[in-house]
Amino acid sequence: MIAAMEGERRPWVWKDPALCHFLPFWKPLWGDVAYVITVRHPYDVARSWQRYAVPAHLQASVNLVACNLLRWQHMILMVLRATEDVASKIFVEYEALVREPVAQALRLAAFLDAHGGSVPSAAQSIQAMAERVNPAWWRHHSDRALSEIAEATPAQRRLYEFLRSKVRQPRKAFVDEYTMPPGWCEFVHNTEAVIRAPSP
Repeated sequence: MIAAMEGERRPWVWKDPALCHFLPFWKPLWGDVAYVITVRHPYDVARSWQRYAVPAHLQASVNLVACNLLRWQHMILMVLRATEDVASKIFVEYEALVREPVAQALRLAAFLDAHGGSVPSAAQSIQAMAERVNPAWWRHHSDRALSEIAEATPAQRRLYEFLRSKVRQPRKAFVDEYTMPPGWCEFVHNTEAVIRAPSP
């Protein structure tokens, strides 16, 4: 599959949130690639997952924020662990991308050009990139700090602050100290199983 994409002799990109589960498998196969890692407010991520995972008739009575924050924490830690030794990576803040798409498109283009572009990105290409940002897709946005979210753990709050610092300093060392709480995996799996169980 990789050989087929490289045979096109043009840039290629994979976009899949679930990819973080399989980075240790793919890294030796795809070699020197650039990583674009999105940083988004964890509470907004948790609410977005709730809308996606919970049936419509349960949306008003079920709250999966704590469960989804654990999922976010686990997935982000997998990304950080897998990319700690990677030089070519950029952290892009979702909120900044929506608020200032041209500035963020310029930043992203400069990063991609430095990684492997033969010529600098044209202004029209950067503008086209910026125009792909649709503010209407920003359906969940919280004005509250994560410290104000009761369901967020201290480790999750620290992890989010660290991620935001990586936007400015992508090579800032990652210290794996954001420990998942005991029983988190069982809690997440059981919660999701109950939500997906057919009605009696």
